[in-house]
Amino acid sequence: MAMIFTGCSSQKKLQTETPFVLGLATSQKWVGGMEQSGTGYVLSIPITNMLIEKVDLQEVYFRSNIAKIVIEEKDDTMMVVAKYKNSKPDIIMHADPKEEIGNQPPTLDKKSKKAFSFELGPKEAILSFIENDIIKYVKITKIKEKAPKIFSAAKPRN
Repeated sequence: MAMIFTGCSSQKKLQTETPFVLGLATSQKWVGGMEQSGTGYVLSIPITNMLIEKVDLQEVYFRSNIAKIVIEEKDDTMMVVAKYKNSKPDIIMHADPKEEIGNQPPTLDKKSKKAFSFELGPKEAILSFIENDIIKYVKITKIKEKAPKIFSAAKPRN
């Protein structure tokens, strides 16, 4: 009986009503102009009718990643923006295995995978916020995918 109660209490409950109104969220992949720049994506969510004194926006869970949010003002609209960067460690590939000694084996970040306890589709995200000292979660659906933004390589200076 005790295991049933502890299992249920660890699950995060989604809110159906929030102290703000969510607009149409968009996701945009970006690609750096140079190989070491990497790739990533930006998730933008317009929010209206929010009383800043009552709510503290926290994080966005999206595509198996968690990111802190930044509030930006865009065209007189408050936007919640989460920026994700795909990072890969440098790996040395060489015909002589001795040259590859510094390479690190791949690891799974168990802490972030464990913390990501939502099952989401590619067009879904979870926004966490604190209201009255209680952390709450709201599901965002139908995220629109924008065309990728490809940055050009920096031109060498003469």
